Amino acid sequence: MKTNPVRQKLASGKPVYGFYTSFNSPDLLEFCGHLNFEWCWLDAEHAPLTPETAAHLVRACETAGVVPMLRVAENDPKHILGFLEIGMMGIEVPHIDTADDARRAVDAIRYAPHGRRGAGSQTRAANFGLTQTAPEYFAQANREVLFIALVESKTGFDSLAEILAVDGVDVIALGSGDLAMSMGLPGQVGHPTVQAMVRRAEEQVVASGKTLEALVANAEEARAAVARGARFISIGVSTMLRSAGRSFFEGLPI
Repeated sequence: MKTNPVRQKLASGKPVYGFYTSFNSPDLLEFCGHLNFEWCWLDAEHAPLTPETAAHLVRACETAGVVPMLRVAENDPKHILGFLEIGMMGIEVPHIDTADDARRAVDAIRYAPHGRRGAGSQTRAANFGLTQTAPEYFAQANREVLFIALVESKTGFDSLAEILAVDGVDVIALGSGDLAMSMGLPGQVGHPTVQAMVRRAEEQVVASGKTLEALVANAEEARAAVARGARFISIGVSTMLRSAGRSFFEGLPI
């Protein structure tokens, strides 16, 4: 199994910069890798990605030195396992509302004694069992794969202290869109009440010693997020393309 330089860099306290996309395009992933992004997360919650199609995207990431990660659609071990077996080095699980939700995800991502992941040792993630023994692979997978818990409802934010206490949670992502929805403020992520809750949660995550993820729209937001203690920084490919495209057309004669 490959090592995870993102985990290593986070352990040293440094920020890591990635991108996310729902586009099923190996060339796009390679392109972003050559721009020096360190990791990406693919979106299987809001896009029709399967382990079969995502395997080609993992290979593209590896070609360009990008650490492949993925947001799954649900907190289900049968769903999570297929993406792990093709070589995902990080799994983001949505709708983590309670400590029990977090423990269920840990069980799906980690091998025993730290979880209950099925003991497949001849998969693509394991180099088909050709380069190490099964015990060596299981131990290394537990060391290398990141679990990103996506907390995105008022229930989850209220339960954040208990979620942070779960062993095996590496990164906390805070979903302001679903938070606003759960607070009766759909589409109003900038509402003062929503933003105040997000900022309190960010402080709570940083104080816990867990890694805080920040989803940003530009470099200025990234710098501000790092200043608040975030270390897992990502920007959407669609956000970058939209910004560049609109900038191009500003002032042009139509």
